[in-house]
Amino acid sequence: MEVSCFYMGLSWLPILLALILTSTLYITYFLATFNGQVVGEFALIGTTGTRPPESCVFAQGLNLAAFVGAICAYIWHGIAMRRTEFMGKNQPRTYLRVLFAIGLLSSVGLSVVGNFQQDETETVHTVGAMTTLIGCVLYAFMLTHVCRKYLAYRYAYWAPRLCIAMASFTFLVVFIGCYISSRTKLTSTRRDSKFNRRPDDGGFSEFKCASICEWTLVFSLIAFFLTMAPEFRRYALSLPKVVESSLEKNEA
Repeated sequence: MEVSCFYMGLSWLPILLALILTSTLYITYFLATFNGQVVGEFALIGTTGTRPPESCVFAQGLNLAAFVGAICAYIWHGIAMRRTEFMGKNQPRTYLRVLFAIGLLSSVGLSVVGNFQQDETETVHTVGAMTTLIGCVLYAFMLTHVCRKYLAYRYAYWAPRLCIAMASFTFLVVFIGCYISSRTKLTSTRRDSKFNRRPDDGGFSEFKCASICEWTLVFSLIAFFLTMAPEFRRYALSLPKVVESSLEKNEA
């Protein structure tokens, strides 16, 4: 049995991933600002999903996105392995397996971000966020390299991916730098001042920069995964079959 969508193949999977992530982020941001739990224009993504009810939507949405993201990584790995079979001993099996592992690790990190809220478990949340963001940026560069060197994609196809990967890397570096700087300049003693910054708390400009870069980085990565849709269109997923156990046959 094959799973695909008429005229779309499996391209609906990266589209679904983008829709889940985008809707989750917008819903939690709207709920957090509507309930007055964050400073309206400049909030970190994790801060918008800290308290209920938005934390429930945040966790559920990111768990679903992590699951779909892992499936996308698995399918792209299968596509790349199949299209490089002709290379024989020169097939980059190890490279593709590392790429697949990074994709899975990034998905696990995304699930951690959703399940461990920033306000209560900051360390675990931060580890999950860094795993996801750094992993996705590295995944983008490595996948683009495979497309260019081993899959022989045309320049017009892999060049946009490279541009997105480079932009994502830039936003990642600026985000980390601005966030660390904002933490060192924090002067307020409010409990939530680390993540819900006000202009008089110290380091507000750096915090604002970090927030903008984080949101831009995430949507850049969403755009990158959307570039998988044309590739997935030509493929379908074969589901495993349930058959009678050989042990049962022997006993019969």
